[in-house]
Amino acid sequence: RELFDVGKKFRKAGKLDSAFNYFEKAGKLSSQLKYTEGNGHSLFFMALICKDRGDYDLALKNHDSAIAIMKKLGLKKHLASNYNARGLLFRILGKHLDALTDLFKALKMREDLKDSAGIAATLANIGSVYDEQNNFDKAFEKHFQSIAIRKAIGDSVGIAVCYNNIAGIYTEQKKYAEAMKYQMMSMTIEERAGNIQRLATSYNNLGVIYQNQQKYDSALKSHLKALKSKVEIGSKVA
Repeated sequence: RELFDVGKKFRKAGKLDSAFNYFEKAGKLSSQLKYTEGNGHSLFFMALICKDRGDYDLALKNHDSAIAIMKKLGLKKHLASNYNARGLLFRILGKHLDALTDLFKALKMREDLKDSAGIAATLANIGSVYDEQNNFDKAFEKHFQSIAIRKAIGDSVGIAVCYNNIAGIYTEQKKYAEAMKYQMMSMTIEERAGNIQRLATSYNNLGVIYQNQQKYDSALKSHLKALKSKVEIGSKVA
């Protein structure tokens, strides 16, 4: 357990190589102790690190192995987490049908477990895949379903993320008034929570909305605010 805790701390700090090493050590120790569940957990976290590093083939391989273990052990909660994460990986790879297959598997399991937070997260992920397929009606539907659950459980951060995603869809549709409305709703929550990292993303998105309307002065101001926020939190500026 200590190896997992240290690995998680390193991942959160962005020290991916160190995180991977600790999860790998946890996996080896689990194998020695014949602790199959621990081995499955280590493979799951190693897959996440590989995805963070852009090593998608190894990430997929590790998820496949973790899923096989969790299936054998009948651990639905952890199996759902793996399907959700592998679905996101397929989304990155542009394999939208595979992504939706995994995400709907995760959704069904989380519904069976009555895991409200997990259901809301997976619904939002499904919405984002539909968005990339330009299936905007279904994308909106899933995001609003996610928002309803998140309101019920008091997940303001998750609500802000959904509002941000909805603003993005409206921007793609060139419906800038609606995009601005939801972007501002997202930013109100982020400002209240003091979430500078999310605010940086929102200011950048706001700049895109202004830019698409050829409101270049406002766009520049928003992008500069995004830059200031990123510098404040020590984020890498792309």
